[in-house]
Amino acid sequence: MQLPPGLELGIAQLGDWVTTATALHDVAADLTSPTAFINAVPDVLNAYLNGQDTLSLLNGSITIPAWNGILAPLQPVDINLSLTNLLDALGLGNLSLSNLDLSSLLGNLGLGDLTVGSLFSDLGLSTLQLKLVTVPG
Repeated sequence: MQLPPGLELGIAQLGDWVTTATALHDVAADLTSPTAFINAVPDVLNAYLNGQDTLSLLNGSITIPAWNGILAPLQPVDINLSLTNLLDALGLGNLSLSNLDLSSLLGNLGLGDLTVGSLFSDLGLSTLQLKLVTVPG
């Protein structure tokens, strides 16, 4: 699907508008500093030309390049999955295995009122049997 040229140009300019607006916000927040007026123009110009901004998901586990200035090179998509960060982002970071309540864990994960037995049945694991293995020795 080909977009109309005007829409393509508008989308292309969106990146430098966002980075410039972010820089203007930072400059406005720093107006109490005596050097704010000296640094304001270079900071905004640098954001317009070279600015880069990203979207961060799951507490920084996934970083997606969102906006670039007009001279900024393309940014790679960075996916850094850590089990600790993922559990923290899901609100499960402070679980203790000593007093683990599986029903509340399933509720936090959005699996509702599933019991452990019905979860095993739904996954097709209810017919498996445990087999004891003895080690000769």
